[in-house]
Amino acid sequence: PFYRLNYRGIVRTRRILATLIHNVKACFLNLKSFAEIICTLSFIPTQLAFFHTFAAQVEDISTANVQ
Repeated sequence: PFYRLNYRGIVRTRRILATLIHNVKACFLNLKSFAEIICTLSFIPTQLAFFHTFAAQVEDISTANVQ
């Protein structure tokens, strides 16, 4: 009986460990995607700034052509 109890305890511990590892992996994956989202969000302003300057240059060229 002691061996069986011990075995059950080991199985339970392994199950808890597996759940913990699974949770950590899921959390890590979420953090990874979160970091990617942050990277994308921080990249958007630079893109917008680039498009803004690009549009301003095009506007300058078009006004110069008109004049």
